[in-house]
Amino acid sequence: MFYIHIVYFSYNIIVAEDTLNMVILLIPRQSPCFFFFFFQLLM
Repeated sequence: MFYIHIVYFSYNIIVAEDTLNMVILLIPRQSPCFFFFFFQLLM
């Protein structure tokens, strides 16, 4: 299992919260970080 903490950026809002089996990711689609975190969650 992985643990994700809440992270905030001024220009790019990246919110990752770990809850039981629910993971909320609010990342701009245009941001390359979106794909990075997305694949990290899958793996």
